[in-house]
Amino acid sequence: MSANLPQQWLERASEDLEVAQLVLNEEYFAYVCFLA
Repeated sequence: MSANLPQQWLERASEDLEVAQLVLNEEYFAYVCFLA
């Protein structure tokens, strides 16, 4: 069971990174639109 933990953690971490990237892109886009 503990052998599956690293794989699950990597999958979860990659999902969190994708979400964070999307949020950063939206924040950046809103910032650029605000300046423009």
